[in-house]
Amino acid sequence: MFRLIYRQRRRHLFAAFFASLSCASYMVQSGFMHFDSLVVVNVLTILLTCMIVAFGTALVSALFVLIIPSWRVAVEFTAVIVFLNTALTSYLPYWVTDRSLDFVVWIGVYIVIFNIAYGTWLDRFRVWLDHSETRRFEVQGTAEELWDWLVPGLDRNGGTNWEPLLKKFEERADQDHVFDVEYRIGHAQFEHQTIQYEVVNYPQHARYIFQGELNPANRNLVSGTMEFRIEPVEGTDRCKVTLTRTRRAVLVREGLLMWFDDALGDQVDHMRAKWADRWDWSMTGKFRRQVAALS
Repeated sequence: MFRLIYRQRRRHLFAAFFASLSCASYMVQSGFMHFDSLVVVNVLTILLTCMIVAFGTALVSALFVLIIPSWRVAVEFTAVIVFLNTALTSYLPYWVTDRSLDFVVWIGVYIVIFNIAYGTWLDRFRVWLDHSETRRFEVQGTAEELWDWLVPGLDRNGGTNWEPLLKKFEERADQDHVFDVEYRIGHAQFEHQTIQYEVVNYPQHARYIFQGELNPANRNLVSGTMEFRIEPVEGTDRCKVTLTRTRRAVLVREGLLMWFDDALGDQVDHMRAKWADRWDWSMTGKFRRQVAALS
């Protein structure tokens, strides 16, 4: 549970920041700030109040994500809308701020902002993001065991891979270390990929390029590299695993969601929970359970 809260930290901090701005804006516009001999006291009062509001907002955000994780993107948008409403109300025309219309207007603004950030409106433009993450975790086990469990397609003992959505992994007969891959995504649909290993150093280091199956004009939108490093911890029966994933030219909506979710860190939490056979709070695990129920 606490790992999920931590992985969503950027979302909580984002909401807390805009909530504190809303609080400061409201207090200033309401005439709380008086430029007199007590201006320092007024400023300190505003700062303290904003800090309390930010802390409370972060707690509410954490609770919301825990209870309704599928709606987590509402956290950042609600914070932005509240700030815009607070900061701009005094500058907007009467027909916007009129009580019979303002709710409709702000719902419309919410929909517009949501579609710009997470909708498909920006997909038609050549606006892309690069996304690279490195995360580490330590678990009990040998490097050989972890290699067989983590690195897809190179299992030497016929074991299972960490990825339950992996349906097909076939090496091409005419190319070494090049595989055609299928992942289940639910409702009898599959995501197809080609992966090509650049580095294979059993059982410590592997890196591959993954490429989704799209038309040639858009192939770079689902491409990147995945790297595994497995290092035994001296004097123990444990290993430290380092994962690095880089994706180039990601759609804006995907890049934002991965950044707010700490996507690779969340995947690491799923891996660790699954390896240790513990309850999995991660969004990665939740998505896989949903897909399994639909497959």
